[in-house]
Amino acid sequence: MPDEIVNYSALRLAWDIAQSVAVLGLFIWTVIDRKRQKNTDGIDEVKKEQQEIDRRVQKLEDNLEHLPTHHDLNAIKVQMASLTTQIQGMDHKLETIHQFLLSNNRHREGRS
Repeated sequence: MPDEIVNYSALRLAWDIAQSVAVLGLFIWTVIDRKRQKNTDGIDEVKKEQQEIDRRVQKLEDNLEHLPTHHDLNAIKVQMASLTTQIQGMDHKLETIHQFLLSNNRHREGRS
């Protein structure tokens, strides 16, 4: 009589369905976990790249502090113009001295 009360085939079917649902749930959880891990790895990689970019930008900013400003370049331009004028004046003086020496030398040769 106890065999007739318990339906073993129904219990087996319920057990098989429960196992199938558990395996399907484990499969879905594994897929989701893999995607989550890939996202985490991607985020970590982006963070590392961002840190590298931040380091490079900081290095550039540090180097830019030592470069001359627009005002400094303007002052250098003014000084260069002044030096150019002075050099042209010296060149003119040297040419005058050269011409004087040449004409003076010709007069001496002409007297001899």
